[in-house]
Amino acid sequence: MNHALPVADRAQVRRDALLLLRAERGRVVRVVLLTCLATGAGLVGPYLLGRIVDRVQAGTATLGTVDLLAAGVLAAAFVQLLLTRYARRAVYRFGEDVLRRLREDFVGRVLSLPTRVVERSGTGDLTTRVSADVGNVGASLRGALPEISMGLLQILVLVAAITWLHPLLGLCALLGFPWCGPPLAGT
Repeated sequence: MNHALPVADRAQVRRDALLLLRAERGRVVRVVLLTCLATGAGLVGPYLLGRIVDRVQAGTATLGTVDLLAAGVLAAAFVQLLLTRYARRAVYRFGEDVLRRLREDFVGRVLSLPTRVVERSGTGDLTTRVSADVGNVGASLRGALPEISMGLLQILVLVAAITWLHPLLGLCALLGFPWCGPPLAGT
C-alpha cells in the first residue's frame, strides 16, 4: 500500500515563497533597482529622438545639436544594454540560488519525516518530487521568473513615466491593462 508524502497547501506555499524572498531581500532590491535603471535608460532614447524631431520642426536644429542628441540616443541604448544584461544575470543567479535552497529544503524535510512515512510513500513519490516537481520549479525560476519580473517592472516604470508626462494619459494607460480597466462586454 503506497502513501504519498505530505503536500503543502496554497497558504503554506505562499508563506514559504515570502520567506525565500525575505531571506534574499538585498538581492531582490538589487534586481529591482537594476531593472528600473535599465528601463529608465531605455526611455532616454525615445525622449532624445523626440527632442530632435521637435527642433527640426521648429527650425532650430543645427547639425551639432542633432549629432549631440543622436550620440545621446546611442549612449542611452548602450547603457540600457549593459544594465539589462546585469539585471538578467542577477535574476538568473537569484533563481538558481532559490532552486538550490528548495532542493536542500526538500531533502531536509524528507529526512525530518519519520522513516515509516518515507518508506510507505515509495521511491516513485520521492523520485517525482525531486526530479519533476523541483525541476518544474527550477524551469520556472530560470525561464519565467526573469521574463515576468523584468516585464512587470518595465511596465511599472513606463506607466510611471507616462503618468509623469501627463496624468490623464497615465490613467488611460492604466485603463488599458486587463486587471485595471472596466470589464469587457461578455466576460
